[in-house]
Amino acid sequence: MVADVVIESLDQEGRGVAHVDGKVTFVEGALPGERVDAVVVREKPSFAVARAETIRKASASRVQPRCPHFGVCGGCTLQHAHTSLQIAAKQRALEEALARIGRVRPEIVLPPIEGPAWEYRYRGDFDRRSFYVEFGANGTVAKTEDAVDSNAGPYRGP
Repeated sequence: MVADVVIESLDQEGRGVAHVDGKVTFVEGALPGERVDAVVVREKPSFAVARAETIRKASASRVQPRCPHFGVCGGCTLQHAHTSLQIAAKQRALEEALARIGRVRPEIVLPPIEGPAWEYRYRGDFDRRSFYVEFGANGTVAKTEDAVDSNAGPYRGP
């Protein structure tokens, strides 16, 4: 099924969030404010997972991914978003987790500390049984069984 949707926000995994026929739909490859044609790839009773097939109206925060493996290895789910949107989404996810899990809300929210946008990852994990590649601290697992040259990714440090 293909649906024309407007992305409302991002989830903690970097997927766009939309509502299709009253059901929450997580759209991989979509950013807030975008209008996309979304193809449903998995349907559950309370939610659906989709992939952005066509970007009809792009977000002003959309950028060209720098890594040649973007969309293949799964380690950099927000590389198509400007770094300011990435940082804002991660801060919002932290604040929501503190409220939901810790049941605390800070009185003051300090601005995030920003580091380099590239070459900050120094570790890669590899699962030899299935050839899936896992990068970074977020535990995102690769979406391919093909080997990926991890030394070529711009997030990897020297």
